[in-house]
Amino acid sequence: MFLRDMKKNIKANILVIEDEPEISYTIKQYLEQKDFTVTILSDGIEAVETIKKHEPDLIILDWLLPGKSGLEICADLRKTPATSTIPILMLSSRNEDFEKVTGLNIGADDYIAKPFNNSELVARINALLRRARPLFSKENLVYGDIKIDHEKYKAYKNNVELKLAPIEFQFLQFFLENPEKIISKKTLMNKIWGAKTFVEERTVDVHITRLRKSISRSSNTKFEAIKTIRSVGYVLNYNEIDDN
Repeated sequence: MFLRDMKKNIKANILVIEDEPEISYTIKQYLEQKDFTVTILSDGIEAVETIKKHEPDLIILDWLLPGKSGLEICADLRKTPATSTIPILMLSSRNEDFEKVTGLNIGADDYIAKPFNNSELVARINALLRRARPLFSKENLVYGDIKIDHEKYKAYKNNVELKLAPIEFQFLQFFLENPEKIISKKTLMNKIWGAKTFVEERTVDVHITRLRKSISRSSNTKFEAIKTIRSVGYVLNYNEIDDN
């Protein structure tokens, strides 16, 4: 039951920015069948702020959009540190080399022309996700003496298995993907529950406390690998940090 629940809960969040409803909802329906979480946006003007709010794992971005083109959005995202590394798969109704080259030069990671095969779309999404987030590559995640074995869906510290609830397991996964990086509570909420789900910040604190206790019990020490950065968030770091 535990392993099954964990596999079910690990989903990539995809943002589809496409102004043709038939295409966007077809993509949404198919990707949800493949166990992705999908959000649809049709207006280019709102795109950048919405992306900052939702923090998706991958963006499917149409070339032509009302208000602001896909190229403009892509360029803006690449200039913004918080969104600069999000994988972008661009869509276009024209299969022309100059458009592909232009999109890739602006910062898109891949390009697919309409109409496209749904299976090919999923294959390209999975390839981008494997490069962008180690979690989706199914490779083991390691930081110091903490390790996650994705094949077994188990976590260890100093080779001692950690007894974690599914949510705490996902927290640890994200920390191991981003070691020594300060992660805000908002980012944790978006990555674990999704931007559409309302979660109080206190809920994050509770799960962090439980995760810390599990890690400390396994090593019989009070040393905290996951440190609090006051008024900002948390960081997985074995070095001393001044959070004042």
